[in-house]
Amino acid sequence: MEGSFVSLLNDGSFEDFLFSQPASQSQPPFQSEPQPQKEAAKSNKGKRSKNFLTEEDMLLISAWLNISVDPVQGNNQTHTCYWDMIWKYYDENKEGLQSDRTSNSLCNRWCTINEKVAKFVGFYNQVCSKNQSVTTEQNKIDETIETYETILKEKFMFIRHWHVLRFSPKFQATMDKKNKPGKDKEASSQSVDSQIHISL
Repeated sequence: MEGSFVSLLNDGSFEDFLFSQPASQSQPPFQSEPQPQKEAAKSNKGKRSKNFLTEEDMLLISAWLNISVDPVQGNNQTHTCYWDMIWKYYDENKEGLQSDRTSNSLCNRWCTINEKVAKFVGFYNQVCSKNQSVTTEQNKIDETIETYETILKEKFMFIRHWHVLRFSPKFQATMDKKNKPGKDKEASSQSVDSQIHISL
């Protein structure tokens, strides 16, 4: 056996012998091409979409304000149908805005805007209830921002959003619905803590 191996080396036919062996014995199994693509798909699965620009937020608010619950369908209108209509408005009016948001991402973003602005409204109402005759509107806004950021330990990034929404009857109606009777209405004795837990 040893002699035949040496003779293979000497006469140069060792390479022929090596490459004549079945692939399963001399090489690891061949990896198919799609494997890296699967890995890439896996890594992209949990990837977040890019942050919303202020312009996108403003268009979303405009869509939300302009799309009412269909009076024909009324309460039977589904959540999905409603957000599809908002997405359609958004998509048709995004002139020059590079945005490929889905109705689901718009809905999630609106929930964030609504939550933050609703909390800000709670703080703003508390500041206004102090009845400081000397205080200007800008002083009240500045104090509200300071209160929001001190208590919630986060920067208030939605002042422009609040300015657009604050006088909207539709937004006001959602705020009124959140503060319906059944909750204690003694605003003067409410703690800051209870004001920031606005149900959404």
